[in-house]
Amino acid sequence: MGKRRIRCLKRLGIEEIVGDARQDRSEQARSTYGIEVVVDWLEAKSRSVDAWIIATPPDTHVAYGLQAVDRGILFFTEANVTDPRTGELIHRLEKSKIVGAPSHTMRYYAGPRRINEILASEVI
Repeated sequence: MGKRRIRCLKRLGIEEIVGDARQDRSEQARSTYGIEVVVDWLEAKSRSVDAWIIATPPDTHVAYGLQAVDRGILFFTEANVTDPRTGELIHRLEKSKIVGAPSHTMRYYAGPRRINEILASEVI
């Protein structure tokens, strides 16, 4: 997801992007996307930035979101509704002036599911 997010940011005209990547992915991120890459999380999170894009494994989304709130950093993340700390993250966001934006997918909504059912049944 990190690669996709970089492409989206670039498409929006954002050029100053610092990525936190694993060592084995850092050179690819530098050469393919022309971004600065930091492989040490402590260094990455100490940077002064406008926002974080959290594109990590799902079980870490809330933990990074909580760190962003603690640091007063806006963030975008994949929606994670299975982490028991999601309620805490929402509560802390509501008390702060921080914007935490979850991704949104129509996949789980009744309308698109019903359309898929109708199409699969070949009624139309």
